[in-house]
Amino acid sequence: MPLFMSPPRRVVPGIVIAGRKPDGVWPDPATGEPPAVYLEVKRIRRVADDIQKRLYELAEASLEMKLLYGGATMTGLGIDDNRKTRDPGVAKALRDQIEGVRPIVIGLFLCPRDEAERYRTGAEALIDRIFFQEEIDDCIRFISSTIEEYDS
Repeated sequence: MPLFMSPPRRVVPGIVIAGRKPDGVWPDPATGEPPAVYLEVKRIRRVADDIQKRLYELAEASLEMKLLYGGATMTGLGIDDNRKTRDPGVAKALRDQIEGVRPIVIGLFLCPRDEAERYRTGAEALIDRIFFQEEIDDCIRFISSTIEEYDS
C-alpha cells in the first residue's frame, strides 16, 4: 500500500502547526502535492481521561487540512440552545460539510472499542473515519480503498 509512514517523518505544511507530522500520509508530502489521505494513530491508555483531547486534536487537524487542501466550506449552524447539540441531526449537518472532501482524515485509536465506541458518532462529525484497536484490518482496507479511489 503506498501510504508513507515513518521513518523518515513526513511533514504536511499547515497553519496552526507549521509542520504537521501525521503517522501516515499519501501522497508523500515531498512531492508538493496536497494530501489525499491523512492518518493519525493514537495510543489511548485511559479512555475516560485521554480520548477527548486526542479527538479534539484530530478534529482540528481535519478541519484545517480540508479547508487548506480540499474544497471544504463550513457554515455555522446557528444553534440557539446548547442542549440541541444532542440531536443526531446536528452531527449529521456538520458531517455533510466535510464528508468526501480531501484529504480523507482517519484516526486509529489504540484502545478498546467497547470503552470508546460512544465517541465515534460525534468524532465522525468532523473526522472522516475513526477506528479502534479491534478494527485495524478494517482501517487498512479503508485506507487501501481510499487510495485506489483517488488513483482512478
